[in-house]
Amino acid sequence: MHPRNASLKDADYSIEEEADIYDKQLQHIYDNPGLYLDAIEGNFLRTYKVRWKNYRSKTPTIPYKYTKKGGNANTFIKETPPI
Repeated sequence: MHPRNASLKDADYSIEEEADIYDKQLQHIYDNPGLYLDAIEGNFLRTYKVRWKNYRSKTPTIPYKYTKKGGNANTFIKETPPI
């Protein structure tokens, strides 16, 4: 990681690598919620930023493949993210 910020872009990850890391992290959280709930109070979770998220807004970060940038505009409209 970059010494002064948590942006994966600044740590020389490609957009595809960032998307892969984010997708795997979401799946791991889904499969193991207890690990993450236990770690909340101890502040053991590392944070990172992905380049497709505008961190000035308060909307949640969706996977890159569901953004207009990650697919074509039709993909964003027709596909819905899994719940």
